[in-house]
Amino acid sequence: MPLDEPAEAARATATSTDSAISRDSATSTESPARTGSPGTALPPDLADPAWLAARLGSPGVVVLDVRWRVGAGSDHAGYLAGHIPGARFVDLDRELAAPPGAGGRHPLPDATVLQQVWRRHGIDDGSTVVVHDDADGSGAVRAWWLLRWSGLEDVRVLDGGLRAWTGALETGEPAPSRPGTVTVRPGAMPTVDMAEVAARSGAGHGLLLDARAAPRYRGEIEPLDAVAGHIPGAVNLPFAELYTERGTLRPPAELRERLEAAGVAVRHQASEVSGDPSATPEADRRRGLADRDGPRGTGADDSHDDGSADSDDDRSADSDADRGADRAVASCGSGVTACHLVLAGRVAGIDLALYPGSYSEWSGAGRPVATGPEPRSAAG
Repeated sequence: MPLDEPAEAARATATSTDSAISRDSATSTESPARTGSPGTALPPDLADPAWLAARLGSPGVVVLDVRWRVGAGSDHAGYLAGHIPGARFVDLDRELAAPPGAGGRHPLPDATVLQQVWRRHGIDDGSTVVVHDDADGSGAVRAWWLLRWSGLEDVRVLDGGLRAWTGALETGEPAPSRPGTVTVRPGAMPTVDMAEVAARSGAGHGLLLDARAAPRYRGEIEPLDAVAGHIPGAVNLPFAELYTERGTLRPPAELRERLEAAGVAVRHQASEVSGDPSATPEADRRRGLADRDGPRGTGADDSHDDGSADSDDDRSADSDADRGADRAVASCGSGVTACHLVLAGRVAGIDLALYPGSYSEWSGAGRPVATGPEPRSAAG
């Protein structure tokens, strides 16, 4: 049922463990306004509210509401209180992750299960999917990454999320959607597993980024995992530093500067920054060029294990590290907020891989952990 006025309670951003601490340390300088400015084109992985408002209800356009907060989980009640008309609620913990276990707190879901999720929400192969949440964007970027990993081409994050939306909201559940027909083709986004991270770290190859808030990275606090600290060699780049105070992603040039400052090499760039949809990293991988400069895209079954069940990974860990020596890998606590780094990289024209298991898998397996502000300080 529609609301006459936008529901402020639905727009309120609840503070999560990561975002609250990260945003305190993020640079407060505002970037030039981009969202909603007439004639201002956003990168192809983003949508602004005006763009979405003009397309609501159009055939082939699917809107997903992925409200989720670190430590608190999904917020279906908030969705029912007020959401963008026609938006479908997605439960991150149940629909966008396999059950917690050896693969970490949010392992990648099985591809067949994920296909059922996308079809249940009315997604077809040619759909335009816009994802958002009402907080720091973490739920939205996890959905964005999984949709891209599934092989969907036109997936956009609503820049600024629900708080940037000025249109009417509706309450309750929307009418049931027509079942979709999408076929999931996993592996369209590059991933690395724990064995590859260990090989790269042990040999001093590559750059591993950690998107968590600085106090968690340093090991001063750890509200979710049993051991505090970070993967030895990981460089901290809190994801909140990639956003303005309005919650919009910083412009490509600023994102590139921040990624470069963290040590990301830029010569392996995602050609999609040019806006040419035929020259994306996914298209390159589909043409068999994925291994030319870094970790390969993997399926759900081999993207978050310890390498023991996949002899190909065992044989190729060292060579993958050599070939991908300057491709950065994004990590976090459990493979959710790291997707912010991947999105920022794509907008900046830089192709990053994701470590889905991230710190929760690494520390849960009893691997060495470092504490302090430096990548390899106090390893133990």
